[in-house]
Amino acid sequence: HAMVAVRSGGWMRGVFCGGIIVTAWVVVIIGIVMMTTVAVLLHRWGTSRGQHLVSPWFYAFPLLLAGPFPFLLRALLDDVSVAMQARNHVFPDYGVPPLHDAEQYRNLFCFPVKKYYLDSGIREADYNEVAERWFEEYRRLFTNAALREYAQKILTHFKEKGYRQVVLSASRMDVLKEQITHFSVNSYFDDVLALDDIHARDKVFLAEEYFAGRSYDRIIVIGDTSHDYDVAKAIGAQMIFIANGHESLQKLEKQNQTIAKSLLELLRIV
Repeated sequence: HAMVAVRSGGWMRGVFCGGIIVTAWVVVIIGIVMMTTVAVLLHRWGTSRGQHLVSPWFYAFPLLLAGPFPFLLRALLDDVSVAMQARNHVFPDYGVPPLHDAEQYRNLFCFPVKKYYLDSGIREADYNEVAERWFEEYRRLFTNAALREYAQKILTHFKEKGYRQVVLSASRMDVLKEQITHFSVNSYFDDVLALDDIHARDKVFLAEEYFAGRSYDRIIVIGDTSHDYDVAKAIGAQMIFIANGHESLQKLEKQNQTIAKSLLELLRIV
């Protein structure tokens, strides 16, 4: 009897364990279906709010697939007054009157910068010379500029949250690196993207090259010009404008995107 009991018991244990395994697989399959459904719904909700998701699975498995959130953070430097000073120093030599306030400048400024020059009254034949002179004057004056209020605070906040922060600029690379070093913000940025000349033509291709082959769950472009929104659209990113930069609020409002009046307000938006 003992031996029979053991065999019987072993058979029953086998059935019991098999039942647990079958039940477990049923639970797993049901769980996967439920999480997939939730993930897809959240993905649709996220993209409707402007969030770019490479994969809806990010929401289903945040602990497994939560990756960095790349930021293209450009609108940190309050250099409008320096840009105007450089303009007012150079442009009058070519028959263009000086500007008297920042709103005049913001209403005129646009990308590509050559269009801004020509719209201001610079002749096509003089463009290269004027651009060189403006660049040298700006470079001489840029240390008079300052970081926007709360710039250090917001950079620290996003770094502590695990965000990747990337500078994307139409500046020439060597000058951009001078500025980043001068304002002691090197340590906050994972990458720096800039051009190899002074003509500030286009930033879209820089962003497209950088993100080609990279997978991130969310990308946010933070900038102060309509051209920054061109960048956001090209890489499927959410756009947040910072007011009081190089373009007027009226021009930014025409893009129908989120606008933060300050970097502090940005903390409440993101």
